[in-house]
Amino acid sequence: MSDGTNHGMASDRLLVRWNLSHQGRHVGTSAAEGGEDPRPIAMALTDRANEPWVSEVAADAQLVGVPVPVDIEQLRRDRPGAAERWRQAVREALGGRLAGGWLVTAFDDQRRYLLERP
Repeated sequence: MSDGTNHGMASDRLLVRWNLSHQGRHVGTSAAEGGEDPRPIAMALTDRANEPWVSEVAADAQLVGVPVPVDIEQLRRDRPGAAERWRQAVREALGGRLAGGWLVTAFDDQRRYLLERP
């Protein structure tokens, strides 16, 4: 990218089309009761002292979480190398799954993209 803030960094942006009229079940809620989704969330990344740690995800996982830093702007100012590692790790965790047909179905209140198998 070439703007002042992101100069020399690779993009971490997503182009998204979100079907607002879709009436299917939403991640994080039970279709019947509106409660929590009982399925476990397999974490593709974890945050350890503002560093991304790639986690192994079981081949049969149906729901995968990909977290992002709480304050990426502060991290970029204080620790630009760590911010770049996050950018790359999130890209890897999302990109491979999206290319494999997974769908981002939510962004939850714990700052995670939630992905489901189609």
